[in-house]
Amino acid sequence: MNERWAEIMGYSLKELAPISINTWIDNTQTDDLNTSNELLQKHFKGETDYYECERRMRHKKGHWVWILDRGKVISWTDDGKPQWMFGTLIDITPRKQSEEMLKLNEARYRNLIEHLPQRIFIKDRNSVFMSCNSNFATDIGIKSDEIAGKDDFDFFQAELAEKYRKDDNEVIHEGKLKVTDEIYVVAGEERWVNTIKLPFKNEQGEVIGVLGIFDDITKRKRMQEALQESEALLRGLFENMAIGVAIYETPDDGQNFIFKELNKHGLESGQVKKEDVIGQEVRTVFPGIESLGLFEIFQSVWKSGQPQRHTISSYQDERITLWVENYVFKLPSGQLAAIYEDTTAKRKAEAAKDELEKQLLQSQKMESVGRLAGGVAHDFNNMLSIILGNTEMAMEGIAPDDPLHDNLSEIFSAARRSADITRQLLAFARKQTIAPKVLDLNRTIKSMLKMLQRLIGEDIDLAWLPNKKVWPVRMDPSQIDQILANLCVNARDAIADVGKITIETGNTTFDSAYCAEHTGFVPGEFVLLAISDDGCGMDQKTRANLFEPFFTTKSVDKGTGLGLATVYGIVKQNDGFINVYSEPDQGTTFRIYLPRYLAGTESLEKKTSDKISLDGTETILLVEDESSILKMTRMMLERTGYKVLAAGTPGEAIALAREHTGEIHLLMTDVVMPEMNGRDLAKNLLSLYPDLKRLFMSGYTANVIAHHGVLDEGVHFIQKPFSQQDLTIKVREALDEDNQ
Repeated sequence: MNERWAEIMGYSLKELAPISINTWIDNTQTDDLNTSNELLQKHFKGETDYYECERRMRHKKGHWVWILDRGKVISWTDDGKPQWMFGTLIDITPRKQSEEMLKLNEARYRNLIEHLPQRIFIKDRNSVFMSCNSNFATDIGIKSDEIAGKDDFDFFQAELAEKYRKDDNEVIHEGKLKVTDEIYVVAGEERWVNTIKLPFKNEQGEVIGVLGIFDDITKRKRMQEALQESEALLRGLFENMAIGVAIYETPDDGQNFIFKELNKHGLESGQVKKEDVIGQEVRTVFPGIESLGLFEIFQSVWKSGQPQRHTISSYQDERITLWVENYVFKLPSGQLAAIYEDTTAKRKAEAAKDELEKQLLQSQKMESVGRLAGGVAHDFNNMLSIILGNTEMAMEGIAPDDPLHDNLSEIFSAARRSADITRQLLAFARKQTIAPKVLDLNRTIKSMLKMLQRLIGEDIDLAWLPNKKVWPVRMDPSQIDQILANLCVNARDAIADVGKITIETGNTTFDSAYCAEHTGFVPGEFVLLAISDDGCGMDQKTRANLFEPFFTTKSVDKGTGLGLATVYGIVKQNDGFINVYSEPDQGTTFRIYLPRYLAGTESLEKKTSDKISLDGTETILLVEDESSILKMTRMMLERTGYKVLAAGTPGEAIALAREHTGEIHLLMTDVVMPEMNGRDLAKNLLSLYPDLKRLFMSGYTANVIAHHGVLDEGVHFIQKPFSQQDLTIKVREALDEDNQ
């Protein structure tokens, strides 16, 4: 062998000489060696004039080199066996790599065409199918490898197939692109398709057939039809609205306003004809519009783009005043629109309503004064004690079968019930006699769990989720019993069948910044007691009257309306405060904050920190449907250095996220919102920002939110209300979490 052969394999000639057949075999790829041996034996047998084989041999560095091996026997033994053979070896690795790349590219193009949503096919010059992708094959009910050799007449009605063939001929013979919208019928179903047919050429530029691409535009066509129907509907609504609607154009930048449209009611109330109005300037049709100030409103709205209301009062005579309400706004098209309505009857009704509300307010004030009569409940309770004691002694002196015994028993029962009501009144009035003690809240509640479970029944699950280390509080243990009993009974009644009540404890701190935004809150450290249920929840009207004595949504025989008033009185008596979070069908959470008891010289002010050093620079998307909370939370975050994108609705949040050009690092969102809950909002935004961290917030406890399936396990959560310190720590934890 020569040096070039050794060089191809990465060796010197000296390293390979002498070479044995074993070396040759060991350095040849096994599959290729078998092929090589077969071809060599055929040549030895005289079946071929020469031997030729492509095979892979191992390079000195370990990789494979493609070799084109050619040889010919040049000398035979006397008995016909090969004696000498001459051969050449050529390195064809670059060619093989090019061939592999070509195959790969072809596979990629085939894969691309196969997975395009469009239907794609290729026909020859006779309109016979050569190939197609799977989407086209699926439409006509065959496999893509079965298309070759068939034509349109095999799949479509004759009339339609003839049209397709005619289109193909135009493309082939005229060499033009043909685009059509047409009905495509498959298996008796009509669908609209947009078809593009263009000449299919070979490498020499000769037209050898037709390349077809088409999209199913049935949905778009139906949307166009729906749009036309919608426009007709809107036109019908516009014409038949019971209030006047006019649309104006201004060709000279707000100097004149020309009638473009006026609906039927507008024509009737204005006592004008359509042909006399359309195309006319508004001051020509209504000469008094300037003196009434409405034309100035038109100009102001046109310039500012801000809608305005304007009321016109017109005296018909000494006894009658007519009121016309105008609402002027600018349309996206740049035109001006005005809605006007005779509101005389409504104004009279509102005046009557205002008078009734004043009367009702006065009545409520008087009722509240009456409720405050609970201040005399202490003395009344003393008298009830006398009644109960004397009645009980009288009953002991009378035989049970004496008719008088039954009468005394009824007196005794009524007095007992009155005493219970009196105790609740005392609690509400904060005049209850108490014996405060330093308590471990967890231990006190735990001792009541069995009693509470019996109270609510076996169909309701009672969950106890204590914080491991709660601060001590100082209050009467019986008051804890009253709070839990009243709230658990209310929760039980709010649950229709089976459900869950959750009792939680924890520690929280409110700083001065938080308390400045929340009336009734004071800075300091508090122990949290939260009672939650997954029952029917409450509307805003019910929540507004929740703690008033004798207010109840229960039937007369099921409640006095003093339970929550009692809870409220106990909390206030112990210098605490209470928050309620509830929505219809979303359950209810009562969060009670009791002051932390600091023994000895421990200072409350020293334990409260108004300044938190956990600053940040990240961008936070804040979503909260309660405007006051949105404003407050934004201020808290911006004060610690964060850039905040604030949104009042999930829809606004999605729009902000799409328009924002930079990174958004954290989504901080309320859980329960009108349009979309926080979990679904997060899923929507993750498609735009895959690395987006999430921090959920809610007035409901975390356990109740999880019970409703809103929070995913492991996602960060902060409980309302929260302080500046709590917020800063939670945000920092969420942002610094590596794997959420």
